[in-house]
Amino acid sequence: VEYDRAASASAHVRGSTSPGPIVATKQVVAFSAFNGKKLVFVRSEDQGKSWKETEIAQGHGEIADLFPGTVADAAGTLYVSWLEKEGSGTALAYTFSKDAGATWSTPRVLAHRPGVAVFMWSAAGAAGRLGFSWYDAPDPAKEWWERAAIVTAADSDAPVVLETQVGDKATRTGPPCTDGTFCTSGREYGDFQQCALTPDGGLVLAYVTVLSAQDGGRITFAKLDAGPKLLDAAPDPWVV
Repeated sequence: VEYDRAASASAHVRGSTSPGPIVATKQVVAFSAFNGKKLVFVRSEDQGKSWKETEIAQGHGEIADLFPGTVADAAGTLYVSWLEKEGSGTALAYTFSKDAGATWSTPRVLAHRPGVAVFMWSAAGAAGRLGFSWYDAPDPAKEWWERAAIVTAADSDAPVVLETQVGDKATRTGPPCTDGTFCTSGREYGDFQQCALTPDGGLVLAYVTVLSAQDGGRITFAKLDAGPKLLDAAPDPWVV
């Protein structure tokens, strides 16, 4: 049965090789994906027995990264985020739904970055609070850095964004390869990037700092020590 459910979901996104993380709320089990130039939201309202696909965020910019992020906050609001090209730079954009994916807000841009940004990850906390992490470089031929953002009022028309560089050491020099298993060099990042919440509502990140092409990289852990919390209090029980 489980295999049938998986096949049913994948059948709705033919041509897509870049689904984002799956999320579950009391109403839906869902994920998002790029299907060609379209951003689609795939959801099941019957615990995976059947699936529906909806194109969302029509009018978004040219996609700049492979995997969209899908998360749900404590109020059940769904968020889908992605990176898109913006002139010579990159924009972090998202859309949200307060009715389990039936309707979506118009796309919103949270951050404008010069140069290139890749491998974005997202996390959600209390109503309207989001966290993001990614690698970026104003000049992709030079140093790449870890960056993070905390967003409040993300479920409104006036989101508030706190964006920062993480650490004082570049994560690599020179552009990474983003072609996955087709890469022959430059894949020290390993497509790896994550952020999550601590029980006290802080944003934590895990990412790769590249030592060298010969020695590869090491996993680096960081916790943002300033800015708003993503939770007011730890849920009981706390489940990661």
